[in-house]
Amino acid sequence: MLLAAISQADRALFNGKWQVATALLPLLFFRLLPGMSTTPLGILVMVQSGSRAYARASVQWTVAEVVGAVVMIAIMGPTGLAWSMSLCGWIGFAALARAAGPRPNRVVQKLLAEITLRPSLLCAAIGAAAVHYFSARNILSLYATGLMSVAVLLASLALEPTLRKMLVPHAHPG
Repeated sequence: MLLAAISQADRALFNGKWQVATALLPLLFFRLLPGMSTTPLGILVMVQSGSRAYARASVQWTVAEVVGAVVMIAIMGPTGLAWSMSLCGWIGFAALARAAGPRPNRVVQKLLAEITLRPSLLCAAIGAAAVHYFSARNILSLYATGLMSVAVLLASLALEPTLRKMLVPHAHPG
């Protein structure tokens, strides 16, 4: 949601001065998806396969990050770093998934589905795409973009079961 709002705010308040930087935000957001899953997956690797397997996967991921950054910067210039980061996060996920061994494939699939197929994430992605589409074509004003962004954010939060459990008071017998 920030992409649409930031792009609109940049155009309205800074005459597009930050356009190059805001164009990189989708790549950085794409990096966040594997990042959400590597923490529980790393714990799974340490439990299932041991610290040596975890260390090996981490070294592979680090090497991929460094090589990817060098190659992508050489090819694309500074923008290549954002591209490298967005792609290498998935390489790290794959390295950890392999380190988890053949048995945890089902757990890895469940983990990926739990993170990426959440109704709240799907609502946010579809809503953000719609808001971005309309704001990029100057169909929405800065204020309308902000209001729609807040609406999509609230809808996404409402779809998150853990948050709903925390916010909805439990009925007490009485």
